Amino acid sequence: MEAYKYRLAFILTLSVEKVKKNFMVGIYRKKTCPVCGVEHRKRGPYCSKSHAMQDRKITDEHKAKLSEAGLKRFEDKSGEEYLNAVDHLRQATAVSKGRDTTPIPPRQQEFRSGEVIDGDYWVSGDDW
Repeated sequence: MEAYKYRLAFILTLSVEKVKKNFMVGIYRKKTCPVCGVEHRKRGPYCSKSHAMQDRKITDEHKAKLSEAGLKRFEDKSGEEYLNAVDHLRQATAVSKGRDTTPIPPRQQEFRSGEVIDGDYWVSGDDW
């Protein structure tokens, strides 16, 4: 009976090792990078992003599309509508973090008398 248990344990151990060897869960199979010839277990045929970009051919048509998209993106960011949306997003982010977003007016000192021009507080040189 003891020999039977030992033999069964040995067979189970071998089968588990065989399963681990052939089916490694969460790990990609071994591949060779076509650019440098290094063996790796990463996703895709290449060992790195730079090697994947070496085999990529960029046509003039593709370059023109990328340039046009970049110009369009820049135009969008300089418009009044985009700037307002960014301001609203920043304010909403601040409110969600518990910050008070109400603007605080500048405090005028009582002993100074001056005037406000374009939102700035001006004091004459004689008051100094």
